[in-house]
Amino acid sequence: SLKVSAINSGGIHYLFKASLVNADVRKMEFALEKLKSYIRHCQKLGCIQQVGVARGFAVPGRPMRWFKDCLVDVLREAAAYAAQLQVAMVFEYTNRFEINTINTGVEAREIVDQVGSSNLGILIDTGHSFLEDPDVYQNILDLNGRVWHFHLHDSNGGAAIVGGGENDFDRIMQVCRQIGYHNWFSDGLFTLKYPQEEIRRSTSVLRQLYHKYGV
Repeated sequence: SLKVSAINSGGIHYLFKASLVNADVRKMEFALEKLKSYIRHCQKLGCIQQVGVARGFAVPGRPMRWFKDCLVDVLREAAAYAAQLQVAMVFEYTNRFEINTINTGVEAREIVDQVGSSNLGILIDTGHSFLEDPDVYQNILDLNGRVWHFHLHDSNGGAAIVGGGENDFDRIMQVCRQIGYHNWFSDGLFTLKYPQEEIRRSTSVLRQLYHKYGV
């Protein structure tokens, strides 16, 4: 049977125009309840719950420290709820061109450490990491023990193998082996963007790398 790796919560931000941290308390409450509903679906599917851009943009007139404190509080509540349902969560940081809060691995680690929940880890998107972290490969080493999921995008946001960017996915797999990573990888394949032969090539090459490095 086909397994599901994770449920993405981005619709809270993109579709419902709400966020976990927001100047409008009603939108914050809606976002948290929607996230909890996703978590219940994760329990049924046996998969991870992702939290990324659903955190929201910086709130005008409020310092980033305030934003981070609010985010820690709401993630702590969400993680506690997920723990009751035996659902793991991953926090995804994203580049500044997509959203202007929590853009680096260092910031993501700060948030996850402050939440302090054993069922909250980090999702690394290698495309976002290329844009924001000093070194994509060292960042993986630095987040050893905290990274539980990968989105494999090239430096230009394209798919892993066929994107034509600068990320070295052979080296990424080498580093994943170094840290003993054996969880999910998701290829950034936009099915409407790439022809079938490109999709098959990306999937085939990545599978070869998984087997080569035992990840």
